[in-house]
Amino acid sequence: MIQYSSKEARQNWRKILDTVLRRESDVLIERNGEPIAVILPVADYAFIREALVDYRDGLEADSIYQAWKAGQEESLSISEAMREMGLDE
Repeated sequence: MIQYSSKEARQNWRKILDTVLRRESDVLIERNGEPIAVILPVADYAFIREALVDYRDGLEADSIYQAWKAGQEESLSISEAMREMGLDE
């Protein structure tokens, strides 16, 4: 994988896109030495997208659970939640 700083990426944008388009390499972009983004062919992204969505959903669920454990999230019973969503009968 090729790495560029964000400044280098701005200066070499066309070269980066051509590299990815030709499938020569994925490209990692860093800011202040920290990785912030990866550029990869759209076909590769389409292949991993579902796994990525599942991963992000898991992170969000864990964040909500941790906030609830710490007393920062309010919990509702199922009947209260259904009533709040207008699904009560």
